[in-house]
Amino acid sequence: MVEATAQHQGVSIRTRRPRWRAGSWRRTFINHALGKTKHLTSRDIRVHAAAGVVTLSGSVPNRSALDRAAQAAQEVPGVMAVRNNLTIENR
Repeated sequence: MVEATAQHQGVSIRTRRPRWRAGSWRRTFINHALGKTKHLTSRDIRVHAAAGVVTLSGSVPNRSALDRAAQAAQEVPGVMAVRNNLTIENR
């Protein structure tokens, strides 16, 4: 078991988790960060986190939202790199 404490935008979570589930708590914080980001709808964004690398996939309405999603994920504690595989919707 590993004790982990992470904080993002005033929300602090302290948890005991098995070592192999390290990406799970990061994914939770990233989803929280995406949901709190202004002018960004995160319902079509999927998050995968492993070994400090976050992969974003899905679609967003414009380039601005694509950049905001990557920035929000990068600011989460423990994130070392972001692979932005988001696409811009054709409406």
